[in-house]
Amino acid sequence: MELMDSEWQTAAQIQRLSGGDTLEVAKSLDRLWEAGRIDRETQEIGIGARRKSGGIQLRRIRYRRRL
Repeated sequence: MELMDSEWQTAAQIQRLSGGDTLEVAKSLDRLWEAGRIDRETQEIGIGARRKSGGIQLRRIRYRRRL
């Protein structure tokens, strides 16, 4: 994938470089990852209060070219 280098990038960062539709870029990245062509890193991020039923959990997924 020409737009990717050895640095971790989110699907949105790659989308900005390619000018494509965000959903299609994300689907393509997942297909490349499943085929073993690129690496994927997933991180859970808690936002907001840590009380019972407070705050939200987000998942950040970043991709990079497999070295």
